This record gives sequence, C-alpha cells and structure tokens, in this order.
Amino acid sequence: MDEQKKYGIFRIEKIKLCDGGEAMGRLKHAFREFKNDSFDPALTEKNLSFQYSSAKDVMKAYKERVQSITTEKYKPP
Repeated sequence: MDEQKKYGIFRIEKIKLCDGGEAMGRLKHAFREFKNDSFDPALTEKNLSFQYSSAKDVMKAYKERVQSITTEKYKPP
C-alpha cells in the first residue's frame, strides 16, 4: 500500500473589498498571474482551481454576487 498523499493549503483571512484592489492582488498571487522568481513556473500547471481559471473570473463572479444581493435596505460595503 504505497499511496501518495496529497495535501491542500487553505488560507482564510478577512480583507477589505471596497474597491476590490486588495482582493485582486491576492487572487493574482493565488493564480500566479504576475512575474515572480520565487516559484517554479513548470509546477503552476499542477495547481488546482475547482471553479475559476483566473483572478479576473473570480472578481467577475464576486461582483455579480454582490449585485444580486444588493437591495434598497441592504447595500454590501
């Protein structure tokens, strides 16, 4: 029984989303959409994302979700 163990890293942190700038920076980091020599680009293709393929896709979904729950009585920050 020589199974290879697989691990996942989850990071949960509250960040300000008033303009989305900080969130976009974090997403670009997660999707490796910036120039950085501290990681091996050949291994990036092994990263898994279960629903979205880019930082832009995540921000689009976020903005659509915020619009869908915004009403006169409730306006998300």
